[in-house]
Amino acid sequence: MRRIDYHLCFMNVAILLAAAIAVIAAPLGAQTPIRPVPSGTERAPAARAPIERAPIEIGALRIEFGYDETNQLESESFELPELVPPALGDLAIGDRRLARGFPVAPGEREDVLFERIDVVAPGAKVFVHDTDGVHEIPQSARVQLLGIGVSNSAIRVGLSMDPSGESMRGLLSHPTGVFELSQTRASSTSIAARPAYLVIRGSAVTAGMDITTTCDTPDEPVFFDPDLPAWVSHEVSVSSAAGPPTHSAVVAFDTDAEFVNDPVNYNGNTTNANNAITDLVTSMNVLYERDFQLRLLKGTTILRTVVGPYTATTTGGQLTELGNEWFTNQGAVARVFATLLSGKGFYDPMGGCSASGLATLDRYCDNNPAGGGSYSVNQVLRCPFTPLNGPGNTNLIGHEIGHNAGSPHTHCYVPTIDFCYKAEGGCYAGAVSCPDFSGVIAGIAVGKGTAMSYCNFSGPNGAACGQTEPFFHPTVSALVTTRIAANTNPACVQTLGGGGACPMGVLDMVTVNTVQAASTTIQACTKITAAAGFGINAGVAVTLQSGGTIEFMPGSSAAGILNAKIGFP
Repeated sequence: MRRIDYHLCFMNVAILLAAAIAVIAAPLGAQTPIRPVPSGTERAPAARAPIERAPIEIGALRIEFGYDETNQLESESFELPELVPPALGDLAIGDRRLARGFPVAPGEREDVLFERIDVVAPGAKVFVHDTDGVHEIPQSARVQLLGIGVSNSAIRVGLSMDPSGESMRGLLSHPTGVFELSQTRASSTSIAARPAYLVIRGSAVTAGMDITTTCDTPDEPVFFDPDLPAWVSHEVSVSSAAGPPTHSAVVAFDTDAEFVNDPVNYNGNTTNANNAITDLVTSMNVLYERDFQLRLLKGTTILRTVVGPYTATTTGGQLTELGNEWFTNQGAVARVFATLLSGKGFYDPMGGCSASGLATLDRYCDNNPAGGGSYSVNQVLRCPFTPLNGPGNTNLIGHEIGHNAGSPHTHCYVPTIDFCYKAEGGCYAGAVSCPDFSGVIAGIAVGKGTAMSYCNFSGPNGAACGQTEPFFHPTVSALVTTRIAANTNPACVQTLGGGGACPMGVLDMVTVNTVQAASTTIQACTKITAAAGFGINAGVAVTLQSGGTIEFMPGSSAAGILNAKIGFP
């Protein structure tokens, strides 16, 4: 039986913020001639084992803080040392680098271990449909990185940039909220003319919102020039984190002409549109790898600059068109899910923009729309300063793919996960209230809903709890990981292979209770655990089979935390 979930979300964006900070678009690229990609540009796995690179110190040369009308710290502008972006951009796939003092929220720094990942599925292609017909263009050359906080594994970072380190942008999941990082050129005289960076609180709404929210313009920034203390110690606190990604799922992308030709974002430039979709996949993996141990991979992508099979204006009509197109004309394309990115959502330069989504429930590797199919549609946010890999669109598209992956809304579980919404048929229908998951999910704010919730819906049917948080509830994670396992086979969800450095999330650790007074060689990719009060002698070293060492520090530890030194080859 086909199950479709409808979601409508709206937002208004503070246009005046644009006067202070202008986002640098990715460099414009000329349209590729009508020919296949030249030989030698196919993506291939790294020819050597991944390695840990030497740590880098971040630091901030100059800082501006911006506050909203309630005096809440809303944003931070800063400069990075010139060598920092290239030091991340030159990593090979699978390589890691520790960035000490990385900005993870306005005014906050954290040591973050980054790993470069490849989010493009093997054999995936990019096709442009334009007035000259159909031709192939290369995959994005942008560098994709996932990061995890060393002392706080609740901090997750998805970062994208050009190989030179330019055009950096990313998604930051932090215990105090979700934030967006972007490269800017600031007009303020208190920041030098060269590129700076902005970390701003995520103001975009999440999937499922049925109300209009105004993002008020922050007050004029209060300028500071502090020397923030840099964390330069080699000692780190390693925490037991969620396991590494164990599976991968290919998501194929299609677009309508309104998306690619949108003058606010791509204006017909297919290179920029393809870069944005690649960056989006990295941002979604911040949630999917942490909560489902699933790595999403960008599958074959179609970029349309001319009107194609998508003429409907409603998400329901578009979902039917998507299923018909990908069943009839794209049936041979390997994928687990297929999603349409549409530019038909509402946008008014003076009145903001809206986004909406539609998806089928619990459909893996099903091409046939007669049974629902593994499809979702997203009329994305198109306002300035709402990039495709920003919080709003990441939550919207991640929410819809979450339905494909098997999860209904949180108020439709039995027993219900939350009491945020009461007007969906066959689901919870009692009094509404905001949840408190702070004792269940590390880093979530009290009163906030999770990614598959309707906690941001207004009354009378919703509890109006504000923006949902970028977490899948543990009950959702348990269900989806079961569905992932049930659909793991050579023709659908794939098991990630081993070898080389461990995937992000475990930091090449070992179970502490098995380490005694002597140096030990252990199998890498084992998650660390530590009993409360567990003591260990100073100088005990563990050599990792993947390279590098861990030297445990003396003293006792709280459960799950142990002080250690990490040595890099």
